[in-house]
Amino acid sequence: MKSNSYFLLLTSFLLLVSLHARAQQEPASPQPSDSQSNESSGTVQDSRDRQTTDPDNRPLSGAQDLSPGIPQISKRVLDASLGVQQRLNATTSANSYRWNAENDVWGTLLWNRNWHRNSLLLHYTGGTLYGGNDYFQSIQTFDISQLLVFGRWSVNISNQAIYSPESSFGLPALEVLAANFFGTNPALLPNQTVLTGRTSRLSDGAVGQLEYAVSRRTALTMTGSYSLLHFTSTSLFDNTLKGATLGYDYLVTPRNTVALTYGYQQLEYSLFNNKLDINSATLGFAHQVPSRFTLQLEGGVQLTKSFGPGSLPRSSVRPDARVVLTSVWSRTQFRLSASKAVVSGAGFSVATNTTTASLSAERKLSRTWTSTINVGYASNSLIGLNFKLQTGFAQANLEKTMRQHLKVSLLYNFQRQAGDEVCAFSLCAGDYSRHSVGIGARWQLRPAGYR
Repeated sequence: MKSNSYFLLLTSFLLLVSLHARAQQEPASPQPSDSQSNESSGTVQDSRDRQTTDPDNRPLSGAQDLSPGIPQISKRVLDASLGVQQRLNATTSANSYRWNAENDVWGTLLWNRNWHRNSLLLHYTGGTLYGGNDYFQSIQTFDISQLLVFGRWSVNISNQAIYSPESSFGLPALEVLAANFFGTNPALLPNQTVLTGRTSRLSDGAVGQLEYAVSRRTALTMTGSYSLLHFTSTSLFDNTLKGATLGYDYLVTPRNTVALTYGYQQLEYSLFNNKLDINSATLGFAHQVPSRFTLQLEGGVQLTKSFGPGSLPRSSVRPDARVVLTSVWSRTQFRLSASKAVVSGAGFSVATNTTTASLSAERKLSRTWTSTINVGYASNSLIGLNFKLQTGFAQANLEKTMRQHLKVSLLYNFQRQAGDEVCAFSLCAGDYSRHSVGIGARWQLRPAGYR
C-alpha cells in the first residue's frame, strides 16, 4: 500500500509536468523566489524596516504557511543573543500542589545567507533548565532550511529538531524553545499537545519540497516528509510519520490563489507495531495583501485506515480543515491559526483526532517597551482508545529595552490540561495546571548585515 501510493504520486507528478509544459505557450517566470527560505516567524524583524518587504511567493499547496511578506532586513543577517530567566512555578497534578523555582540560561544564533535566489537559513538555541538539586535538564533546538532554484524548478529542504525535558506546547521557557520555527503545517510534525510531565524527548521533522513553475499563474508541487517523536525513557513509545503530497496552484488574481492537494501519510506507533494510513484531498484558498495581510483557508477530507495485531483493518472518513490569518501593522504583528486533522499520537497511541487553535500578537508600545501574548488550545481524541484530553496555555511577556543591547522582561505563563487520565506504564497524562511568574534578561548583539 505504501510503496504503491508513493509510486502513484511520483508518476502523476511527472505526467502533469510533461502535459503542462507542452500545453503552455506563454513565457513563464518561475513562481519560486528567495523569500521561501525566510519563512520563520523567528527571523529578526526590525520594526523600522518592516515596511520594506519582498512578496511571499511560496506555493499554497506547499509545506509552509504563507505570510504578508518577507522583511528585507531579515534576509542577510547574522544574529546572536544570550539570555537568563528565573521563574516561580505553582503546579497542581494528581491532587498534589507544590511550589518550585526554575532558572534558564541559553544562547541563540541565527544565520541567514542569500545568493541571488538560493539561500541558507540556520538557527540554533541551546541552554539548560535548572530546578534544584534533583532537576538539571538540557534544551536544544536546531533548524536548517536550504533553497535551490534552477530555472522553473525549485527545491526547498528543511529540518527542525528539538530536544526538551517536556512537551513544547506552552512550555514556560518560551524564548528557549521555538516549536515550529519555519511555520510548517503542524500535520507534518510530531504532535506534542498532550502534557506528559517531565519526560525528555527528541522531536525531529524533515520536509523536502519540489516546485515546478508551469507559467506565471500555475505551479505544481510535490512534498515528502518524515517526522519522529522519540522518548528517552521507556514509559512512552515512539511515534513516526512519513508521507507525500501532490499539489496544484493557480493564481486567480495577483492577490488570490487557489490550490488542490492530494496527500498520503502513514503513522506508526512502536507499541505492538500499530499503523494508520491516511489519504487526504483538500481545496485551498489564499488572499494576500503585500506587507499587510494574509488569509489562508484549507478544507477537505481524510480517509483513514488503521492496522493492528490481531484485528481487521478499520476505515473511517474524517474532516481536514485549516485556517491561518496573519496581519502586520506599523507597530503590531498578529497571527491566528486553527486546524482539525488526524495527526500523530503524542506517545500514547498511533494517532489522535486533534483540534488546535493558537493566537499570537506582538505590540510595540513605545520606543523601549514591547508586549507579547501567546494563547494556544488543543483537543486530542486518542484513536483506538476511549480517551480525550483538552489542553490550553496562555503566555504574556512585557519587555523593556534598557540599553542598546540589553532587554529585561516580566513573564507570566499558564498551562491547563483536563480530561480522561491515560497512562503508559508508570507515566500518566491527565488533569494538570501550572502558573509561572518570573523575570528575564537578554543581551542582544547587534545584527551583522552583509551583501
